[in-house]
Amino acid sequence: MDYVVYNNLDTVGELYKKVSLSVFTNKNVSEDAVGGTVWLIVGGGKPRNFRLRSWFIVSHVESGEEHGFRTRLSGSEGSIFDPMLEIVQEEWFLKLKKDQGNFAFGFNPIKDQEAVSQLHILAGKAP
Repeated sequence: MDYVVYNNLDTVGELYKKVSLSVFTNKNVSEDAVGGTVWLIVGGGKPRNFRLRSWFIVSHVESGEEHGFRTRLSGSEGSIFDPMLEIVQEEWFLKLKKDQGNFAFGFNPIKDQEAVSQLHILAGKAP
């Protein structure tokens, strides 16, 4: 299963410089997420620009309380993009945003396989 997490770069940008291959959410996440792929999308600026910060395979689901969140998901297999990869707002991404309620749902599964395929292409990762 593939999941997406969106964070506003203005509010959590420094946090992700301190912890690699992790995402934070205020959702309760079950151990069922272990083995899934998480895509961290960040946005910032005006107009809002979207970028792919990282992807990783979840190996741990634990408390994120130390960083002000309910849950932290982390892994050791994945990539962090520095610089982050710009996401062009093409049809697949606009559909992903709509399916994710403009990323208001927090940690959430990606149900659209075209979006998953496009994220893999963007990341240079074979699906």
